Amino acid sequence: LALARVNPAVRREEVEAIETQMEALHTAIPQAGPRLDALRFICSADFLNLA
Repeated sequence: LALARVNPAVRREEVEAIETQMEALHTAIPQAGPRLDALRFICSADFLNLA
């Protein structure tokens, strides 16, 4: 709402849409966790000589 006071071109619908998105984020973020989607293994000739 502070933005609407500064910029009267901001419609109430836009403010409500942002509020809805913020509520969804506040619900989703605590449930988020790290995922391992890919693993990259790089092997070079020098690496093989370490053993």
